[in-house]
Amino acid sequence: MGRKSVPTDKKNQIILLRDMGISQHGISRQLHISRCCVRQTIHKYEEFHTVATKPGAGRPVKTTERERRLMKFEQLRDDTYSLNDLVRYSHTNLNLSVSRSTISRILRGFNMISYIAPRKPRVTSVQRRNRITWCYEHLNWSVRDWSNVVFSDEISTVPSAARLKYNMHTFSTLPVEVVYRIMDHQNDRTLFCSMKNICRRLNQILSTYQRYQVSLHGILTFSSTVLYISLMVFDVVDSLIGQPKLIS
Repeated sequence: MGRKSVPTDKKNQIILLRDMGISQHGISRQLHISRCCVRQTIHKYEEFHTVATKPGAGRPVKTTERERRLMKFEQLRDDTYSLNDLVRYSHTNLNLSVSRSTISRILRGFNMISYIAPRKPRVTSVQRRNRITWCYEHLNWSVRDWSNVVFSDEISTVPSAARLKYNMHTFSTLPVEVVYRIMDHQNDRTLFCSMKNICRRLNQILSTYQRYQVSLHGILTFSSTVLYISLMVFDVVDSLIGQPKLIS
């Protein structure tokens, strides 16, 4: 840590004591400052005829600490502001003409790093209201109620160079579970996400068994299996239409 600068009045005392014939060592002991400072002060006075401190080199800072804090708060108030928006804000509200690089350095001084925000699907006000309503309607559901829900996104596909391969875990458990629930538990009020997802789920089941030529329990042939599954699914759909407990 550097030492503090010597005040101007003490420098004037140095010059006065020098004119009185006191040595630099004596001036240093009398004013309690270093001999180096005494020597530099005398040399500067002899060269420039003044003891005032010259202005430092380099361009002075254009913005004040208050203006830099205002830029920071404006960025924190709305994190979607770009550098161009902050340039316009500085010119309009602070009467400053600064560049994008200057504002970028100011923000980096506050540990604020700019980045491109990730894209996300836009949600309209109607969709937002419907989602909140759906959450309130299912807020008090028990584990038993949720266990009767079959979601339409439980089958995942992995793209490859040869073909689309079904995830073996969901393929080995989910379609058979869905089909057996329809076949063996017709009175179970299984909930589906929507009518559109019911058709999608049926197409997933049919395409799965068409791709791998799987027969149910080794008894039914493929054609009779598809027909039986189709009839059972639409029977469940007809029964669920009378039940208003559908997830939308």
